[in-house]
Amino acid sequence: MVPLKKIMRNIVILSALNSELKLLKRIASDMKELDKSNGIKFSECRLPGVRGNIVTGSFGMGKVLAAMACQYAIDHYSPDKVLLVGACGGFSKAIKKGDILISNKSVQADMNLLSTGKMLGVYQGPDEINRQRFTNHDMEVVETSSSINPHLEKVLGRKPELRIGIIASHDKIECDKTIVKQIYNEFKSSGIDMETASCAIVCNCNDIPFSSIKSVFDLDGLFDQTDYVNNIEIYHRNALRVIVEILKLLYQV
Repeated sequence: MVPLKKIMRNIVILSALNSELKLLKRIASDMKELDKSNGIKFSECRLPGVRGNIVTGSFGMGKVLAAMACQYAIDHYSPDKVLLVGACGGFSKAIKKGDILISNKSVQADMNLLSTGKMLGVYQGPDEINRQRFTNHDMEVVETSSSINPHLEKVLGRKPELRIGIIASHDKIECDKTIVKQIYNEFKSSGIDMETASCAIVCNCNDIPFSSIKSVFDLDGLFDQTDYVNNIEIYHRNALRVIVEILKLLYQV
């Protein structure tokens, strides 16, 4: 059962690109700039129908910038949750183009300690203890997503569906079909991006629930430049609509 009138301090919504938060800034109220760190601007706002404050920030592409922004947001805004929004690649065996992927786990696909006898994706802490391959995500968000019916714009003639799955993060826009196939076979992931896994690890280390909600805009490493130019704003808007509807259920006014 979805909790009603849950009290929150802040929800942090991060994105790699400013354009991925464009819709949120249009529908939000009381928008004000908070501070700026290493080029990342953080703002605070309210969303209609959502109790509490929303803090937003866009950090750029890649796992390093994502981790830096995520830790900064946790240290300065003490969030109840961290959400990552945007677009990602997908695997045709698991998902369709335009669908919204709600993460339940993530893995660093390019973390490779095979020479030491460890599986791909396993990473090691300073105490030399092996960490898990997969980081678990916020199941409250996953479960709530089954109770929403967001208005989503059609992509390539079909209405996107909500999907639950693993996101593999890899510091490269991967267009090599062989590597893409290897990543899918190794991790059975539904999506691939450059940020989710690092944010998830940072949040896990801080005991902060984390989820990534992304529109799938390409499949199997086949980047369609024309579709990207013509429709990327639709992909971004759809992912944000899902986040807003989830927050409305979790934090009703």
